[in-house]
Amino acid sequence: GVVDVLSDSSIYVFDSYKGATYNNIKRNPFVSITAVDEEEFKGYCIKGSAAIVSIDKASRALLNKWEDKLLNRISKRIVKHIKRDKHSLYHPEADMPGPEYIIYVKAEKVISLTPSR
Repeated sequence: GVVDVLSDSSIYVFDSYKGATYNNIKRNPFVSITAVDEEEFKGYCIKGSAAIVSIDKASRALLNKWEDKLLNRISKRIVKHIKRDKHSLYHPEADMPGPEYIIYVKAEKVISLTPSR
């Protein structure tokens, strides 16, 4: 997931699985990220170049943001389960492995996906 977007067009993404995304970036650093807000019916496609950065090079602030987002996601799932009287103790986010690397993306082009009115 996207962890941080900075005003200088830098985007930081954590990837916990080191699978297809990791291998694709190693082969070709040009990426696109699509973000959609389904409730507001708007979104963006961000195109740019990516680099793999070792987790030990990440700032403590960036790691804290990732941890906060993960805890927030788990908390929302628990609250949703309580509201629905669902008694599942399984929370997939809690089993996610910690990231070994960060994907740094330098955004070069932003395309609006929001339909014109």
